[in-house]
Formats: sequence, C-alpha cells, structure tokens
Amino acid sequence: MNTPANSKIPAQALMAWLACSIFYAYLYAMRTLPGMYVGGISASMGIEIGTAAGLIGSYMLTYGLGNLVTGGLMDKYGAKWVIPAGPIFVGVGVLMFASGHYGLAYAGRLVMGFGCAFGFVGCGYLVGSLMPPTVLALFIGLSQAFGMGGGALGAQPLASLLEAFGLNWQSGMVACGLFGLVLAVLMLVAMPAKRKDDAKTASVPFGAALWAVLKNPQAIRLGFIGAFMFTGTTVAASVLGMPFLVNLSHLDTPTAKTAVTLVSAGWVIGAPLAGYVSDRIHARKPLLFIAIAGMAAISIFVRISDVATMATELLFALGLLFGILSGSAMLTYTMAKESADNALSGTASGVQNAWVFGIGFLISTGVAELVKDVATDPATHKLISVHQFQQATLPILLGLGVAALLLSFTKETASK
Repeated sequence: MNTPANSKIPAQALMAWLACSIFYAYLYAMRTLPGMYVGGISASMGIEIGTAAGLIGSYMLTYGLGNLVTGGLMDKYGAKWVIPAGPIFVGVGVLMFASGHYGLAYAGRLVMGFGCAFGFVGCGYLVGSLMPPTVLALFIGLSQAFGMGGGALGAQPLASLLEAFGLNWQSGMVACGLFGLVLAVLMLVAMPAKRKDDAKTASVPFGAALWAVLKNPQAIRLGFIGAFMFTGTTVAASVLGMPFLVNLSHLDTPTAKTAVTLVSAGWVIGAPLAGYVSDRIHARKPLLFIAIAGMAAISIFVRISDVATMATELLFALGLLFGILSGSAMLTYTMAKESADNALSGTASGVQNAWVFGIGFLISTGVAELVKDVATDPATHKLISVHQFQQATLPILLGLGVAALLLSFTKETASK
C-alpha cells in the first residue's frame, strides 16, 4: 500500500514529538529509579521499608487527576507554554525528594506525579494536532515505547551509572532533577507556537470540553478495554510473575527477573508494531480482537500447563509474546482521539489515560488482594501451589472476556 502524499510529517512536528517522547522516557525513569534505592531511602529518612515503598508510589495520587487537567490546557493554550511545564514539575519534584526529609520528599513525589501527566498526554496532543492521521497509531505506539524504555533504563542501568560516578541516592536524584530543568528549556525551544487556526479550541470552556469527552460512551468503552488489556500485563508480570517464578519454579531470581522484564519489553515492540500495521490496513478493531484472543490463549495455556517445570526458553517466549500482544492496547488511545472532536486532541488523550490508569489501578489492587487471600500462605504471603497460581490468573481471563465484549459494541474509527 503506497503512503499518501499528504502523510509527510512536518520537521517541526517530528522535533516536537521527539522532545516530548524523551521527556516521557525521563519521567518514567524518575518513577522507577527510587525503587532501586529503597534501602538507602529508608535509612536516610529513618522510616520502614514499607513506608519508603509507599512514599515512592505516592506520585500516583496526583498523576491520575493530572491527566484530566493537562490535556485540556494543551487544547486551550497550545504546546509551547504548557508541555515544557511538565519537566519543570518533575525536576522540582525530584529535587524535593532528594532533600532526604520525609515530608518534603512526599510533597515532591506529588509534584512530580502531576508533572508526569504532561508526558504521554503531550505526545498524544502533538501527534493528534500536528501529524497526518495516516501515522496516528504508529506514533502513539512509539511514544509508549519511549516511556517503557525509560522505565527499564530508570531501574538498574541508571542506578548503576550513577553509582559509577560515585553518586549516592541523594546526589543521583539531584543530578536527575537538574536534568529535568534543562530538558524543560530544550522543550520550550522545540515546541511549536499555538496556531492561528486554533481559535475554535480556545473558545471551548475547559469544563465543557472535559465533560464532552468524559460522557462519550465510546470513550468509556475504550477506557475499560485499554485498562483490561494493560492490567493483564501488570497482573501477569508484577502481581503473579516474580512471586511465582521465584517461589515455585526452577528459576533463580535473576532469571525470573528477566522473564518478567520480557513482558514489558514486549510492549516496547508491540505498541509501535500494532500502530504501524493498523495505520497500513486502516483498521483498529481487528488487531485488538487478535491481541485479546492471543492474550487469552496464553493465559489458558498457563492455566492448563505445569508452569513450574516449563523450559526457561518457553517461559521467556510466552512472556515476550504476551507483552507484544498487550501493547496493542495503545490502539484504544488512537481510537479515543479519533472519536473526539479534532479540537479536543489533548483532552481525549488525558481522559483515556485517566480511564486506563484509574480502572487499571482498581483492578490491580483488587487482584493483588485476591492473590494474597487465595493463592498465598497467610503467614508468609508466598504462593503455595501451582494450582493456586493458575486459579489466580482467572481475573485476567475474565477481564479479557469483558474487553472483547465491549470491543464488539465499539465503533471502528480508522478512516478508509
């Protein structure tokens, strides 16, 4: 299929998107990096490990709500003076966290969480407002690949690099926070000014624009579909993956970590791949149905197989394939943008991210509690049998079934 002549991407649009994607990778790294220092953070602040873990995760409180705000700001005021605020919030939040004072660090994570909401929403806004629709799904998928890659680098590789320069956790976080402020300046240069033909967007009241997207039944369905697909990955990799692989299988901890990491690596491959294919065939729903069916097939295979004695190579392959298929969930973001008015590109991205994050958080929390009660020893919280592990995968299958049902009632949005 030949690429249409009008699908040429303007150089400024590509530069702006690349700058925002680098920011998205950076913020993902800042979300995960403190987890590498949880012991040092606990000792420096005089708090327990569990409290330190809660502190690190507190950014989610403002991240979810921030998604509902940032997209509307971009629609109303454009990218130039809105998106660069993201790395400022993140950088300042990281510097506050590096203070070593619990109260200031907690406030810093909240500030950082709000700044994180500018990342993917900003990428989605730039793609939707500056790039031709023929590459919409591809670049939304590539944006997510940048973020997931940043999350992976923000774990052990970045921590090891900072340690190689002789930086402890506080000095390392200060360096990362300063980098965010420098990045804000570079993004200000890269972002395009608000276009003169954007008067329609500016005239729409903020609350009215947000409500118009929130109440859209198509947007609600897409939010649930994306959440169930994304949560399938988080549950498989985080809630069930490490505890099962370490406690019950023949794998040692480093190999088990590799198996779990491959699920996230699959997203880096699957999100842009699904976007590219979807743009080429001018359809979103068929790929989503295929992905949901594939994820369900892998989940069923796990339920009926003796995973504890399964060959390491097969475990790796299943994890990677599951992640690749799950990456197709980013097509729901593309469909959400295509279902909204062109003037509400940022709002559509923010609302979809809020739906997926909020619903996914509730599902993951519920499944984690279910696993703790059903599939673990009450005294040790360790998984105690392969059968119970397999039973704990049932919520993944149920969620995928609901996603398939909702998708059947969802309108195709790709233009022919």
